[in-house]
Parts: sequence; C-alpha cells; structure tokens
Amino acid sequence: MTSLRIIKICLALMIVSAVGLLAARGPAQDAPIPWKFAGYEKIDELHLRYWSPSKDAFEDWKNFTKGSFPTEISEVWYSQKAQSFRVDKYVEKEAAVKCNKFKGKEWEIITEGGKEYVLNERLIQIGAKRTFYYLQNISSGGGTELCEYKVAESQRQAPASVTVPLRQLTLSPYMPDEDSREIIVAGLDLDKAMDPQKYKATVQELKKTYEKAGRKTVKWEIRHSIIRFAAEGFVFVDLEWGMALEGYITRIQSGGESQDLASPVCIYRVLSLETKIAGPNVFGE
Repeated sequence: MTSLRIIKICLALMIVSAVGLLAARGPAQDAPIPWKFAGYEKIDELHLRYWSPSKDAFEDWKNFTKGSFPTEISEVWYSQKAQSFRVDKYVEKEAAVKCNKFKGKEWEIITEGGKEYVLNERLIQIGAKRTFYYLQNISSGGGTELCEYKVAESQRQAPASVTVPLRQLTLSPYMPDEDSREIIVAGLDLDKAMDPQKYKATVQELKKTYEKAGRKTVKWEIRHSIIRFAAEGFVFVDLEWGMALEGYITRIQSGGESQDLASPVCIYRVLSLETKIAGPNVFGE
C-alpha cells in the first residue's frame, strides 16, 4: 500500500511539473487549435436567435438524463459603434407567468419548433443607461390574472464587446479568451506526452469542420460549468470568432454522483445569426 501511495504522489508531481514547464515556455508554435481566440471581441454588429434550457431546467440535473426540460428562446442585438445591446428572453407559454388580462402592453408571442413562447424579459442598454422590462402578475382573483411589464432602470458601463449581452443569457456560450490559450495548449501538450492516442484523435478531429448557423466550426471537448452541476461534453467553436455556436453534454456530475447520458443532449444552439442589424429602432423600445 505504501509503495502504491508513493507511486501516485510521484505521478502527481510529474504532471504538475510538466504543466508548469509547458506554461513557462508559452504556447506551442505548432499547436493545432484552429480558431482565433477572442475573435468575438472584433464583432461590430450581431443579431442572433438562441435556444437553451430555461433557468428552471437546471434545478434538477436528472431533467437532462431524461432529455425533457423547459426551454427558452433568446434574441440578441449588439452594436459596437452605438455601444448598445438588447436581449429578449422568451419562455414556453406553459411555464410563463399566468396572464389573461394586461395593464398596458400585451405579451409578445413567438413560435419555435412547434411551441409557443412569450416574452418574459427584455434588457436594453444604450451607452451607460440600462432598462429592464419583466413580466409580472400584479393581480389575481375572480378568474382574472392581470399582468404588466414592469420597468427598472440602472446605470452600467457601456458595453465594450458582444460578450456583455451574451453573458446575460441564461446559459452563455463557451467563449475562451486569450488567457485560456496557454492552458488549452498546455493540456494538449500534456496529452501528447502522456496519452499519444488521445492527442492524435484530437488533432484529427480539429482538422474537420462543421457548418453551424451558416458558419464554419470545429468540435472541441470541454467541461461545462453549469448553474447547479458540472458536466462534460463538447461544443462547436466558430473558427473566426472563437466562440461556441452549439453546446452538448455527455456526462453529468452532481453531489458525488456521475452519469453518462445515453446520447449527447444539446444545451444551447444558435438558431440563426446576422452580422448586420436590420431596422433603425432595435434599441428604441
């Protein structure tokens, strides 16, 4: 038992030492990572529709093993020149606040994948001014469910990049920054030294491209940090922008339990995107 313990300690020290040396020498020149790190920082304008589980879905990780959970649709607009963004969040009608009468504006309804979604939140920021609209039931009784879009205003720093609105999503896409480069490359170099077959398979996979939302991506395995549990899976990273357009989980870890999923479960997907904003009044509502 003692000798086994010594071997484990020595192996751990070797790994730590290897990672330290790899980080010290900086990113490998021949690293096979094909995407531009933080390329999303250069996005001037963006309009996208985005699908993901709703916040309630993450209350129980077993929802994802069943493959059945409430979802939401988000729509994002961003303009670097105008220093403005807007994020609309639609939730499934069955899961929305109960309403059959409205004070002021009635709720907005969209259809996606055969389901009806209602506007639950709208966040608009122009410069430093941020305005938040949210649906609330203000009176209930006698068969009437009276609802209203409440408004809250605040001051924030003007959005410097598209990361600001994307971080407002219930589940933000994978967006590795420049600081992540060394860690990712060091991990690959460690695989190259200690698990050549895994490294070879990763390199071969990174030579393939997949079209997502009309753009070229590569598949990359990651650990997801999700709201209430950790998960392993993969994402499809945009080559030019260096951000994921789709994400999946294949294994869940929670409270000492772990479970492999029968098949990959999608946890977010860009449904459509444009690099120009159509219409002059997107930030005016």
